[in-house]
Amino acid sequence: MGRVVFYTASDLSTTGHLQDAEPILRGFDTGKPHDEVNEVLEMYNIQLYFEVGCALRTWTDDDKNTFKETVKTFKPFIVAYVNGLNDDNFTAEYEQVEEALKSSFWKVFAMYRAYERVSPEQIEYVLKKESGVIDMLLEHQVIVKAYDKVLGDYMRGNRDCIELLLSAFLLQLDNPDKKPYVPSSLTLKDRDELITAFVDSSTPNISLLRIIEQAKDSNDLQISAENRLKAKRKAENQYGQMMEKAIRFPYFISIELQNSPKDWAVRLMTGVNNDYKLCYNERLLKEYDDERLITMFADHYEYIDKTMQLTMPFNYVTDMVLLEFLSGYHGKRDYPITSAFNFKQQMAVMQMSFHRQYLKGRGKRLENLLVWFYEESLKNKYGYPSGKMRLAAEGVTVVEKIRTLIPEIEAVLKRYDLYANKGRVDEGLLDYYKGVHFTETKSVLAKKYAYGVDGSRDVFLPIRLLFQPGAVMDRLPDGFDGERNLFNTIRHCRVKYDDYREWQRENLDYLIDQGLIGKDVNDVLKLVNEARVAVLYDIHHDRAISYWTHPKVVQDEIDVMLGQGLLYTEDKLFSKPEQEYLNFLLNDKQFTNGPAIRNAYAHGDTPNVAEEAHEAAYNYLLIVLVCVLLKIQSELMIRG
Repeated sequence: MGRVVFYTASDLSTTGHLQDAEPILRGFDTGKPHDEVNEVLEMYNIQLYFEVGCALRTWTDDDKNTFKETVKTFKPFIVAYVNGLNDDNFTAEYEQVEEALKSSFWKVFAMYRAYERVSPEQIEYVLKKESGVIDMLLEHQVIVKAYDKVLGDYMRGNRDCIELLLSAFLLQLDNPDKKPYVPSSLTLKDRDELITAFVDSSTPNISLLRIIEQAKDSNDLQISAENRLKAKRKAENQYGQMMEKAIRFPYFISIELQNSPKDWAVRLMTGVNNDYKLCYNERLLKEYDDERLITMFADHYEYIDKTMQLTMPFNYVTDMVLLEFLSGYHGKRDYPITSAFNFKQQMAVMQMSFHRQYLKGRGKRLENLLVWFYEESLKNKYGYPSGKMRLAAEGVTVVEKIRTLIPEIEAVLKRYDLYANKGRVDEGLLDYYKGVHFTETKSVLAKKYAYGVDGSRDVFLPIRLLFQPGAVMDRLPDGFDGERNLFNTIRHCRVKYDDYREWQRENLDYLIDQGLIGKDVNDVLKLVNEARVAVLYDIHHDRAISYWTHPKVVQDEIDVMLGQGLLYTEDKLFSKPEQEYLNFLLNDKQFTNGPAIRNAYAHGDTPNVAEEAHEAAYNYLLIVLVCVLLKIQSELMIRG
């Protein structure tokens, strides 16, 4: 039997821990002493499970009521134990704590104010004897305040504490509750010297070096210019060495124009050694009119998917390579970048470059087509009061083209925001209309995007159980080509309820109670409320639900979930993932690791980069303009 430890109410280990807790609950005798440290800590963890309402489905109502009364008797024993800690017994007691319960020890130590009876010398002894205890101590603000000098002295000059320092102020943490508190006795100078020791070490982590270089100063952490420069140079050096030694998986993308008699327009061919060939059928393309030459960015280049959302933003489901997810550190203001994301960006830029060259061969210019599409097509087909759009002529430099394009994109969005808010465009008012940041541009559609309410158990627990690989719920055969999860198991296999273990059936029972899955007459699992499953899948896959691109049965289910307080909506032109991507690409408002193209070119100075980089920046801006126009068209089309 393992020790009972509480993680979260939705953790997949909950059933197992409650099964371990059951003998304790049934055999607990309040008339006996309970002063063994690990027993006390298990009582504390059992108490946490009951505080959030966790219970085994095998427990009867009488069991639950009895156990609740038993748990109420735990607190006096826990308090009595902690109150008994002092300098005479602290070391001996702590040395008995089992590894799985050490974090719990410090939680009750902080909660019941044991720091008032245990001297700093005892903490200093534990710090010297046990590596890793500093991480648990810094989780508790009251402990940090009580032992500020001891903890500050320990961290000062100890370069192993650099991750704790950066976690407190710069790193993006998977669990914000684990954010460390830094002793006030560790001065700004001490903190910068700690960074110096780390940067000057023989093998500093490259991800942390980059975060140090790019970090913004604050009242809590100010990094010297010398440390930033050293971090930059060391990261560049390490990256070069890594690329020389590492086993790499390079890819090569080529684009080819063919003349096939078959009815395909675009296809992606994969060769050996990660070589990709993107083929376009000129026989079909040459029949496309001007509008089709624009809308093919959605249909063939797939800049925008069937839900009319950009495909280029980082997708936590499809873009995350497990190794990349598990390795490295991420700053609080880092946009997720992986090889899959970079591949997608490179593909999009190459497609834009190809399309411009292809149009040139047909005597056309993309910029002219975009002006026509905006000024005439949207107006004539949908009655949209579009204004003039002025893009740079062919003969000017690419930097001049960029500086012309940036304000035109913003003007297009400003006009659309006014139109969405007022229902029309008053040209006189437009001159005075301040508008909003481009990512906040309003949609003409109510309930444009729906999102799961943060912390909603009946949204995110089903998502985890149905769609996430690693939930130990799949019964798929080896070699299955797709995500290994319960959703695909039910769709592709005849799997029975009794095929699962008892703790897994607890999760299945939850999904059954939610009306998401069920059992047929042969006990085979099946999907029941497929509309809600579709909603949950979109939240899992896209982090947003495009309301108006779904059939009515799914829209109705979204409305039901809105009424239940499980979802909320926003009427913005861009979804939240799209807003994040555009901020990453165009500015440093939200992220610090992006190209910030708008900021780089709109403020007067020309970036000192190669001509190819200027051309890539221009292609990115053309991609943004194309996607803006296609999203506006889709809204006008839906509204009718």
